[in-house]
Amino acid sequence: MPNAKYDARVVVKYILAFIALIVGMKYTDGAAFVVMVPCALAFLSGRNAEKLLFVVLVSIFTLVGNGFFMPKGLVYVITQRGLMVSLGAIMGLLIFGRRNSPLLKPVLWIVPYLVFIALVSLFGWSPLISYLKLALFSFVFLGVYAATNRAIVSNLDVRKFRSMFLAVASVILIGSVLVIPLGGVGYMGAEEMLKNPGVKSLFKGMANHSQALGPLVAFLGILLFSDWIFSIQKMDKFYAVLMLCVPVLLIKTASRTAMGAFLMGLVFVTFYFMRSRGVRIQWRSRVSGLVMTGFFVAVLAVLLIPAARERVARFVVKYNTEGRKVSVSSEDVLNTRQHKIDECLLNWKASPTIGNGFQVSENMRNFRATSLKQVLTAPVEKSTWVFAVLEEGGVVGEFLFVVFILACTTTLIRRKAYIGASCFVTMVAINLGEFTIFSMSGVGGSFWALTFTALVMDSQRLKAEEEDRMRASAANSMFAPPVDEHDGMWASVGHVGCMGGVNRI
Repeated sequence: MPNAKYDARVVVKYILAFIALIVGMKYTDGAAFVVMVPCALAFLSGRNAEKLLFVVLVSIFTLVGNGFFMPKGLVYVITQRGLMVSLGAIMGLLIFGRRNSPLLKPVLWIVPYLVFIALVSLFGWSPLISYLKLALFSFVFLGVYAATNRAIVSNLDVRKFRSMFLAVASVILIGSVLVIPLGGVGYMGAEEMLKNPGVKSLFKGMANHSQALGPLVAFLGILLFSDWIFSIQKMDKFYAVLMLCVPVLLIKTASRTAMGAFLMGLVFVTFYFMRSRGVRIQWRSRVSGLVMTGFFVAVLAVLLIPAARERVARFVVKYNTEGRKVSVSSEDVLNTRQHKIDECLLNWKASPTIGNGFQVSENMRNFRATSLKQVLTAPVEKSTWVFAVLEEGGVVGEFLFVVFILACTTTLIRRKAYIGASCFVTMVAINLGEFTIFSMSGVGGSFWALTFTALVMDSQRLKAEEEDRMRASAANSMFAPPVDEHDGMWASVGHVGCMGGVNRI
């Protein structure tokens, strides 16, 4: 029986559209991406909210797409950046004077941090790079925010919207599984390995790097799972297939950050699922039983099977495990991050109050770009967000960023936006391993786009629950026995009389 929450035919249509774009990019060095510009303008002028968000999602994902399928020449780089910045500017203007969804307002707690970091970046290592990156983040963030707000406050077709999201998830998840046998396509090449000598896993699937695929898969897994249990509320084969791809790909990428964030997200989702009131009792019991069964089976396997315990330990430690017994200690787990953490702390001490500037490193002091593409994609690699934000914004920036995280999370939970809150918490967890939250030219852009997608799911779920409550209330009032005015009056008089001891029969 087809699921009433999405349309399988629309899913196939969007998948074919995405594949057509990929094929075009493959044979034009990415230049075929220009077709997205007239599509975006048409959907923007036609007030087609779900298709506009599809363009945004696809545009952001192509940034971290596998270079074999989605090469990124100069035409692509300029077109993609120009499209996102233009959409941000146009859609941003539409925010003013319009009603903003209460579910989106919590993410605006990031604005104080952005204003502060913009001011202090003037005195940082490379103001030019900082302001370019800040402008890119702000415009893309504003564009996705405005497009999402427009979708929520308009008469969005949630079936088409969910179908669009499922199409994008299918290309990433199922596509990555399908390229596993293709060693030259789904795995990192010699040139990529030379640039990343510490990387052990070679599998990158439909992404441009194994360290991008793992977190992206974890994020998609949490969004799919939370939408499944909160919105779909029934067993669905398509969702099950997509969810089965998640652990396979997480293991293939050997990403500890992705696996840890995925497990943390599952705990968060399950906890609030058990507390939610808008869930059928039978469905709650079924999901909780499946989750608990899976948890106990995994724990027993690790405790009772030595081979499984050793495999888990090697996955957690990841490096320098050959030829020795693995012991899971904090030193072993953090050895790949410790160098970057120490570097961040050393740089922070040079400017402890206001930091050293947005998304720059010390070696960018005398940055000289040799091409426009190099300016638009100047890379920066840092450690966990805790130390990276401290290095970039100092103590004041760290305080503002922590306030943003706490305020956004608690407000989303209070407003029952559990799908969006789960995705936001997962994004924060992923950035405990790799600082990408501000990388709109990397996987961070996908995280934000999917978080806003989750908030659309929440808005439609809450709207449907409110409509169900109104229908139930109307039905109860319809079948309630009518009350006659005189009966009510005499009943009141009689009641008063009895209470006063005056009424005698």
